[in-house]
Amino acid sequence: MGKYAWGMAAMLFWGAAPVVLKSLVAWLPGSLLMTVVYALAACVTLPWLVGAVRRGGVAWRTWLEVAGVGLMLTSCFNLLAAMAAHAVSGTTLGAVVAMEPLMVAILSALLARRWLPWHTSVALAVSLLGAWLLVMAPSAMPDAGNEAWAVGLVVLGALAWSAAVVWSARIRTAWPPLQTSMIMICCGSLPFLAAFPFMLAQVESWPVLPAAAYGGIAFMALGATVAANLLWLRSLRELGPLANSLLINVGPLFTFVLSATWLGEPWGGRQTLGALCIVLGLSFGAWYQDGRLRGGRRQQAC
Repeated sequence: MGKYAWGMAAMLFWGAAPVVLKSLVAWLPGSLLMTVVYALAACVTLPWLVGAVRRGGVAWRTWLEVAGVGLMLTSCFNLLAAMAAHAVSGTTLGAVVAMEPLMVAILSALLARRWLPWHTSVALAVSLLGAWLLVMAPSAMPDAGNEAWAVGLVVLGALAWSAAVVWSARIRTAWPPLQTSMIMICCGSLPFLAAFPFMLAQVESWPVLPAAAYGGIAFMALGATVAANLLWLRSLRELGPLANSLLINVGPLFTFVLSATWLGEPWGGRQTLGALCIVLGLSFGAWYQDGRLRGGRRQQAC
């Protein structure tokens, strides 16, 4: 399971993000908060982008691919989900996010022009069941009605994120992996940096925030955005999109664990069953893949 550590660390950051976000919206409006977070992430990663531009020697098509993946990975889903937030329930949003591993697997299979491996299908199904048990649990946000256009935007955002996961594994650049990842994150965050002055102009006065709020903003920008995406892209290079997609549903598990321990939200039998399904699905997928890799090495040795 050591090679899954990069992706698991990314999921820990992403799983903690909703809990931190829930605390921060008590001090800042959601739209302003996300603009500040992503603008800060863009500032942190901008030196890598500037360095690549100055170095030159990269085809415009590669730039378009890197920028496109960065936008879809970093900001596309968040922008579309924010546009639909007032017309879609929290449980529906969580359910669509839980569908992302399946979207990644289907897109990977379509590009490879072959059926999903049976073990991947089983692992995805068990993990997806666990995620649905978590997000659809009675303690989750009650369904407040969903408008078709809003659900469509959320699904479109999830598809864009899933396509970016598959696409990013195929991009090859002359830059070191760290710089490529930083450029992707920066490209995805630049729209928020451009929007920041306009968003700030609409605020009559900047609210007085406690130190914990600034710490939360730093975590959202540096941890849940920069560090998490770096770890996730590293995991993609190590595992590939199919195996890496098994980790996605660990995010809701971390969210519910942190919500129960930090925010005191209830944890019942349904959440426990969901957690077990996620762990079983991930463990089965990792066990089967490791077995195949060991078998392949033995055959090569012979």
